[in-house]
Amino acid sequence: MVITAALMVLVVNAVTTFMEVSRVGKRTLAAVIGVWIGVAAATAAAARKAMLSVPMRVLVAPNIVSGLRRAVSHVGGGGRLIGPLPAQRRWGGIITPVVAVPVLWLLKDAGERHSRAISLPGSV
Repeated sequence: MVITAALMVLVVNAVTTFMEVSRVGKRTLAAVIGVWIGVAAATAAAARKAMLSVPMRVLVAPNIVSGLRRAVSHVGGGGRLIGPLPAQRRWGGIITPVVAVPVLWLLKDAGERHSRAISLPGSV
């Protein structure tokens, strides 16, 4: 977080230093950018808190449904319904639901025993 803030200050200073505008214009622009960065940081913190309040099972289960939908579309349409996809998306569409099943199984008891293995960094 400190490194990100330092980089933001550096970029704002670099941009405003070399602009061909008055000193008041530079300060106004720096203030507007600073307020924007502050609002963005506050919004991100609130969104992170809201997302961490959602149970992990609710976030994992739709990945299984997505995999089943993809399989049914592929089989039902003879491979024509999905359309051409890059290889990375095809493999991601296979790997994600396959991995989601054991993760959901680990979460069956509210994930208490396995919370470190399946949670986001810094959320436990």
